Amino acid sequence: RNFSKLISMNFVINLTEDILPRLYLEDFWWRLFLIKMNLGINTDNHNVFFLAITACQKDTDVNINTFKITREKIIAETLSVRIDGTYSYDGKVNSIEVKIGQKADLSDVESFRTILNGKDFNVTITDLQPLDQYYYCFEVDYGATTTHLTEVKTFITEDYTLPTVITGEVDSISENIAHGYGEVTSNGGGDLITIRGLCWGIEHNPTIGKAYVVAGAGLGAFDGNMTELLADQTYYVRAFAGNSKGVAYGNEMSFITRPSGTLPTVATTEIIQNGSTSLTIKGIVSDEGASAVVIKGICWGICPNPSYARQL
Repeated sequence: RNFSKLISMNFVINLTEDILPRLYLEDFWWRLFLIKMNLGINTDNHNVFFLAITACQKDTDVNINTFKITREKIIAETLSVRIDGTYSYDGKVNSIEVKIGQKADLSDVESFRTILNGKDFNVTITDLQPLDQYYYCFEVDYGATTTHLTEVKTFITEDYTLPTVITGEVDSISENIAHGYGEVTSNGGGDLITIRGLCWGIEHNPTIGKAYVVAGAGLGAFDGNMTELLADQTYYVRAFAGNSKGVAYGNEMSFITRPSGTLPTVATTEIIQNGSTSLTIKGIVSDEGASAVVIKGICWGICPNPSYARQL
């Protein structure tokens, strides 16, 4: 809108009482112009001055009454937080940033820009500390010279938890040795796995307080040998893993060691005639028996049941 007022050479105009009340009530930005016009007669009395005021209506200011977060969801984990929300505001919003810090007055604030999708927004903030309180607010940029800050809120991150570990199968069982497997599937919310391995015993629910073997550190699969076992004995084994919260154990598995003196199981699988004076004979060891096989081969003779002893 434009407002104008015709005045004489010597004029006094009361802006407070005459024009400004109209502009203020209608919430306008305004600018005042003084224009001199000569009507073509060469006398000062024919100079006409116009006082012109141009105005345009202001955008609605963003404040607590016009901009509102109508939906807000906080998912706080051990080392990160995700914030999802929806806002209500009729004007244009250029950006929304999350200001976050560990002090209630946000004097240590860091800013993270949200992803806007219509009037929905979200942001994921990482590198936080476990079991710590954080304060945050939203800073709204709507294209003016200043931004709007929402009220300060707070959340607490999750604490670390014990690791999750799985006990695998046991194989290569002999009289006094067996081979076991395990896998660490969770580090407890981002903590370091400082130890992992297998523990065993002749009673249920073995722990690292007795027999155990360490098999490295970190997430993932691992394996190890259980040694100094007794022959013909039932053993129970569990995988374990440790972080700053303690040691966690996996499911329990069991196995039975070989009886003492158990011989290997071996079979002749194929005989190939190579001519009148030579043969190719193939065999397989299907079970090592009570202990590891230290020698294997072929023996032959002109009598039934040739033996290794007769070949010496």
